[in-house]
Amino acid sequence: MLSLRSAAAVLILVAAPAAVPAGVDPAVPSTAAQLPVSVVTGPPLLRLGGAAEKRDGYWFVQPNGALRLADGRIVVAACGLHELRFYMPDGTLQRRVGGEGDGPGEFRLMTRLRRTTADSLLTLDLFQRRTSLFSPDGDFVRSFNLPINEDVFGRFADGSFLAGRSIVEREPAPTPVIVWSHWDMRLRDAAGEVIEELGRYPRSETLLRGSASLGVVGGRFAALAVAGDRFYLGTQEAAEIRVLSASGTELQVIPTVTAPAPVTREFREATARAAAARAPAENRDGVLRRALETPWPGALPAYGRFLLGGDGRLWVQDGYRGSMEPRSWTAYRDGRAELRAVVPAGFAATDFGADWVLGITMDEMDIAAVELHRLPPATAGEVPPQESAVTVVGGASPRCWMRR
Repeated sequence: MLSLRSAAAVLILVAAPAAVPAGVDPAVPSTAAQLPVSVVTGPPLLRLGGAAEKRDGYWFVQPNGALRLADGRIVVAACGLHELRFYMPDGTLQRRVGGEGDGPGEFRLMTRLRRTTADSLLTLDLFQRRTSLFSPDGDFVRSFNLPINEDVFGRFADGSFLAGRSIVEREPAPTPVIVWSHWDMRLRDAAGEVIEELGRYPRSETLLRGSASLGVVGGRFAALAVAGDRFYLGTQEAAEIRVLSASGTELQVIPTVTAPAPVTREFREATARAAAARAPAENRDGVLRRALETPWPGALPAYGRFLLGGDGRLWVQDGYRGSMEPRSWTAYRDGRAELRAVVPAGFAATDFGADWVLGITMDEMDIAAVELHRLPPATAGEVPPQESAVTVVGGASPRCWMRR
């Protein structure tokens, strides 16, 4: 789950670059330090929403996705208001689609917005267990329902969908232990019927405590993105991303420029102290003790989320180093890293283009805005230093979130 405002205090560290993998031409930039860097600064080109906005149709309640279409229009998933909103390139509200309900094109809890072939839009409703497809203009096309614990990750060029059913080991654990949960991946046709079982793939690290299965702070998870006739899959355990065909055949392994990082005692203690600082004074000792006793993964993830940008590049977020929303991203094209980008603090990127980045911000009062920023030309240099001190960040986790 991606929360725009973490409910815990955080410590932000910088990832170490990976070594050049065997068989990769060293003349081609292969580490983070060798890549040109684009740093997003200054005011946005366009801002929708925010505390000062009074116009109808520009107030967002828990937006959890935003995309920029090929013609410059912007579509926002306003989860808390159960609708998709379409804005013209100049920010003028064009159309509102959906509404709360169970009818065609309506939502109860929209947790995913994805761009698919020819700017068609894919949504997932968690409460209804329903995947819906919309045209680039917002017209409802069709939908199908999913079994419990199944998710849809994207749509291939032939109209089929990549889906996966979550499998979590629930054997009672006498002591807390971290295990991997899995996806039973499958291919569904345009009508939602299963046409091929692809096998079992890693999903995420899970903490088993007694009979409960819990999320893991700093845990690794499977990042996924569907593009054309293939999909990208990375488990964050190593400095690599696999490229697979729609039927699961491995086509390529992409070396990443960021690598896993060790979980040091100092990092664990700093993170535990930050978590305790968020608790009421009378509970801090207990929170600190439990945080120190809780198992951690063997290493911090090599990278984070995937975004398939409007420019066709795969954008890969840096891995967790204490911050729930790392600011640095790497763009890959044809298996090679091209550049690094650094977005503003508090900005959750949702889409990239050749010279722009779109994302969501949240102020201290949890009022959201969607911002379009210019992505400056990348130049030689290093990623600028980011926050390095323990920082307390307020705000509760929202009811809506962006699904991985």
